[in-house]
Amino acid sequence: MKFSTTTRRAIKITVISIAIIWAVYIFTLINSFSSIMIDVRMYGIIPRTLMGLIGIPLSPFIHASLPHIIGNTFALAVSMFLVYSLYPRKADELTFTVIILGGALVWLAARSGVHIGASGVIFGYAGFLIVAGFTGRRIVPFLTSIAIVLFYGGSLLSGLMPSQMVSWEGHLLGAVSGINYAWFTRKSNS
Repeated sequence: MKFSTTTRRAIKITVISIAIIWAVYIFTLINSFSSIMIDVRMYGIIPRTLMGLIGIPLSPFIHASLPHIIGNTFALAVSMFLVYSLYPRKADELTFTVIILGGALVWLAARSGVHIGASGVIFGYAGFLIVAGFTGRRIVPFLTSIAIVLFYGGSLLSGLMPSQMVSWEGHLLGAVSGINYAWFTRKSNS
């Protein structure tokens, strides 16, 4: 089967991103048995601390547990593939915006603790796809956004509910960054 250049690029970026996330997690597991312990979770976003700034670009690649990384893998793969397939000219800039803006907002506004995981990126992609689908009047992104709401609606809402072990701020502020990007670039969403 022959895929278009856009589809091949979407697959490649998605596979590489997921592989990096899993490589970091495997490193974390191996490191936990080492005598020189490096707690990679400390490279997450630690709000309003100097050390926490490094977490802004790094936190999406760090996961706390196997259920955490498994839960994010499928949702990230689907949402990333959709963004890179449907909006190839915006995808890199959107990804950068969601990671940096969403992360900076978490650093500024979230409660104390270490905020890690790709959920903010997933919520950023979902927010973007929903708004871009509606504002762009394109049938495929529009239907995609409807599918996201129907299939992920429950988990989207539950991810926004305050919980001690879940960075709902990361979810919310990731979504805000994706929605803002879609809104401010809406003239080119069609």
